[in-house]
Amino acid sequence: MKKWNLMLSMFLMAGALFVTSCSDDETTGPTLDLKGSSGYTSDDVTISAGSTITIGVIGTAGDKNLSSFTMTSTNNNVPYEVMDTTLNSSSFNLDIEITFTEENLGANRLLMTLADKDGNKSTQSFTVTVENGAVAVKKASSVEFGSFNDAIGSFYNTTDMALYTVAQAKLNQAKVDFLFYKGAQNGNTIAAPDDVLAATEISTFQLNTWTTRNATRFAKGVVTAAQFDAITTTFDFPEFNSTSSDAAQLADGDVVFFQTVSGKLGLIKVVDLYTRGDRAKFDIIVQE
Repeated sequence: MKKWNLMLSMFLMAGALFVTSCSDDETTGPTLDLKGSSGYTSDDVTISAGSTITIGVIGTAGDKNLSSFTMTSTNNNVPYEVMDTTLNSSSFNLDIEITFTEENLGANRLLMTLADKDGNKSTQSFTVTVENGAVAVKKASSVEFGSFNDAIGSFYNTTDMALYTVAQAKLNQAKVDFLFYKGAQNGNTIAAPDDVLAATEISTFQLNTWTTRNATRFAKGVVTAAQFDAITTTFDFPEFNSTSSDAAQLADGDVVFFQTVSGKLGLIKVVDLYTRGDRAKFDIIVQE
């Protein structure tokens, strides 16, 4: 049997909890509403495995107090109980945080049922489709980067996982995604070819003479070194939202998250900056 693996975080709210009930004797039954404001999910949605949604429910009693609230999820025609809560109130307000894992791949039909003391019910439902967000990645380990005048290159092409010297990079401008240098202002830095400071601080890179300067963007602190080391052949990259053209003041163990101008995602872990300071060793992971 497929295992249901959800993480729930519930917040019962005091205040307006309204649920009503109906009977055959013209009594009023409960009503169940879903919160539709920002931050809540109330309609069909497609998410990646590992994502969390928040469902907000508001129950209102009619002639009889509320007796229970249940939620079930049906995946591959098999129903699973998500939660079953006993009530004895005229109203309630509940936020439910649910994390869907790879064990929940496919369509998950969520059915929420509110019942009152007479057995009258009100329901809400929608479908959460879970996709495998992991993508294939390639990895290069212990890549040595040199200074501007070293035989070892300072420029990197993530498509071919190739390192270029200054002269080689100028001949392959469209392929260069990032470069490494040590500057007076930002210290050990990974930067995009279009980074202004890289062009002005290291004039020997000749970036101002390039006709194609790719706008790779970077973020630090999104992925830890331990998370980086655990990556094998696939990885579910987090959302990228940085606009920075460099990752500065690097230290051993830092992990830099990047996105190329074509939208490809990747990670760079600082393995060693050496005592010289303008030479580095990186592990690099790139989306296939």
